[in-house]
Amino acid sequence: MRFMREDEALKTIHLFEGASESKGISKRALKNWVVNAFRERRALALSLNDTKTAVNTLHHMLNVLVGMVIVVIWLLILKVTTTHFLIFLSSQLLLVVFMFGNTCKTTFEAIIFLFVMHPFDVGDRVEVEGVQMIVEEMNILTTVFLRYDNQKIIYPNAVLSTKPISNYYRSPDMGDAIDFCIHISTPMEKIAMMKERITRYIENKSEHWYPAPMIVLRDVEDMNRLKISLWLSHTMNHQDMGERWARRALLIEEMIKVFTELDIQYRMLPFDVNVRQMPALTSNRLPSTWAVNAFRERRALALSLNDTKTAVNTLHHMLNVLVGMVIVVIWLLILKVTTTHFLIFLSSQLLLVVFMFGNTCKTTFEAIIFLFVMHPFDVGDRVEVEGVQMIVEEMNILTTVFLRYDNQKIIYPNAVLSTKPISNYYRSPDMGDAIDFCIHISTPMEKIAMMKERITRYIENKSEHWYPAPMIVLRDVEDMNRLKISLWLSHTMNHQDMGERWARRALLIEEMIKVFTELDIQYRMLPFDVNVRQMPALTSNRLPSTWAVNAFRERRALALSLNDTKTAVNTLHHMLNVLVGMVIVVIWLLILKVTTTHFLIFLSSQLLLVVFMFGNTCKTTFEAIIFLFVMHPFDVGDRVEVEGVQMIVEEMNILTTVFLRYDNQKIIYPNAVLSTKPISNYYRSPDMGDAIDFCIHISTPMEKIAMMKERITRYIENKSEHWYPAPMIVLRDVEDMNRLKISLWLSHTMNHQDMGERWARRALLIEEMIKVFTELDIQYRMLPFDVNVRQMPALTSNRLPSTWAVCAS
Repeated sequence: MRFMREDEALKTIHLFEGASESKGISKRALKNWVVNAFRERRALALSLNDTKTAVNTLHHMLNVLVGMVIVVIWLLILKVTTTHFLIFLSSQLLLVVFMFGNTCKTTFEAIIFLFVMHPFDVGDRVEVEGVQMIVEEMNILTTVFLRYDNQKIIYPNAVLSTKPISNYYRSPDMGDAIDFCIHISTPMEKIAMMKERITRYIENKSEHWYPAPMIVLRDVEDMNRLKISLWLSHTMNHQDMGERWARRALLIEEMIKVFTELDIQYRMLPFDVNVRQMPALTSNRLPSTWAVNAFRERRALALSLNDTKTAVNTLHHMLNVLVGMVIVVIWLLILKVTTTHFLIFLSSQLLLVVFMFGNTCKTTFEAIIFLFVMHPFDVGDRVEVEGVQMIVEEMNILTTVFLRYDNQKIIYPNAVLSTKPISNYYRSPDMGDAIDFCIHISTPMEKIAMMKERITRYIENKSEHWYPAPMIVLRDVEDMNRLKISLWLSHTMNHQDMGERWARRALLIEEMIKVFTELDIQYRMLPFDVNVRQMPALTSNRLPSTWAVNAFRERRALALSLNDTKTAVNTLHHMLNVLVGMVIVVIWLLILKVTTTHFLIFLSSQLLLVVFMFGNTCKTTFEAIIFLFVMHPFDVGDRVEVEGVQMIVEEMNILTTVFLRYDNQKIIYPNAVLSTKPISNYYRSPDMGDAIDFCIHISTPMEKIAMMKERITRYIENKSEHWYPAPMIVLRDVEDMNRLKISLWLSHTMNHQDMGERWARRALLIEEMIKVFTELDIQYRMLPFDVNVRQMPALTSNRLPSTWAVCAS
């Protein structure tokens, strides 16, 4: 960098993690940068290759169609055929469309999805139906994904075109959230210090996080828990999910350190947990099963070849029948045995046959496409369909037979399978695994480091089972007394042999239990009392005015909305130009008497075929246009809620709308799907309400409850810039004979378009409520009970006997 200008060098050095602080590039940072650059380069190369393959396939399909059109035109020019023959031919095409129209429609929808909607590229991390996956391969009819554990999932593109798809790679820098609970008696000074220290840590890690995180008091639960949320933003999106969890783990470690030093905790009722000494576990590995596995693979290959041969023979017989019928018709025409009238009569009879058996022909054709073109599995493969794991037992033209884990035979029609996402374990690369567990929050970081080191060492010593360098991350703090930890690691095999997977996992869990026992790592429930101690009066300063920020946001949203509307109108204008142009051409042909009525009838019959094949796509486009310009339920920048998820409208196109979720994840919805969903629009809503539910002890005097109501009401009415007067505080229910459930219903002086401001106002109100509870000594006590702990004998555990003989048989 010595040859760069100073500003260029600073800009470059910011690309390397930690380099801006140390003014140098470490070996680790350089390695990570090179690995990430290689990954992006590989993803780009694969994406270009798949796009080229898809374009070539599309090119061949168009060549066939153009060739057919040219043949018809030349037959007309050379006067080889008459209009009667073309009408006869079009009637036969109508039969073909009845049988194979759905396949053509599906193919056309897949092409529209791949080249027009195009919501992802190879290498992108996406989320479909709640499952995170990496795009592995893109074809005309299907897209292949890799799930988080390297399981291959094959989705038909026609199905994907109807799903909302979240794209992490195309998302901007994304947010994160950590929720935790502390005891309600924690002084506000401690909470303020906790906020200040966590904020300082985040702002010191400028290469990981954006400054000014939000720490808000969310709720009071059961009158003894104060729920707090930390909302912050990464300096990256979540394409690299491993890096996201690594950063989060470091932050949680720092939070635990802050909780420990400030003595912030969540206490429960006292009781004793006696941990007895347990004997060390012993485990013997099963003998090698390579011979059994080799036999299984050989048998599966033989069955797969046999079933493929049977299916090909069946298809061959069907094609022989069709070709024979075509040859007979051609010979009848050549020998002039039949006339055009007879052919028209014959075609009318075929039309009746198609009405009766067309659906069967369509299903058969779709099954053939699934079996020979999509071909997502072979006999013996372990697959997952609709969440059920099965082994492929037999493949036929119309159906596939599976064996479930309990040996139950399941028969799926291939036409149905062609519309389902299918996970194939056998074709997946070496797959991952995950083990989640909780330890007590007071466990020293030194013990956690030793635990990580010992588990990692065990995994790396079992190189025949696991890949080295597993990931052990601190995931979350739960209820202020549990530390959730995840172990992510990779097998040296895929999960085709599920029994071997569970055997390896069992051995690892045995070793983990041994480590926990030797290091005395456990999960204890802390003793606590529920006496709320006196707390000092709270002071709160309002944030500086944000009208300038809000005005800028609204102005930007309006500009983007106008730009997207203009783009959509231009696209619609081009579509209408094409339609009007076609109508003008037909009118001029009629005026100049170039065409006859017979030709127009022939042309209209061809349009009927086109509608049968591509009608659904036209319908979808028309529905999207109606949704965008007539229904128009939102504009760019509006906060909306679809299927329970809050999002900001980022971009509006003819076919799709792009949303940003609360964590800046991009979600792409087809407009035709949105037109069938209920949509909540926060921006267009009037001033909105809010609710806070809490419980107090049933023995609380009514005088105290009345005073509590009066003080909370007075606070709300004094904050007239935040709340409307006259809130409702009602006694809702008696729960478990010791809890009195109370609800506070009130109205903001704004809607919830600015969700951050809503939570800030709510946090101030909760602080005031805690102050009222403390001063009036209102609390929730658990009923007294006795816990009798009796001495129990030590547990012994023996491994199951070897089952290799059973498996071999």
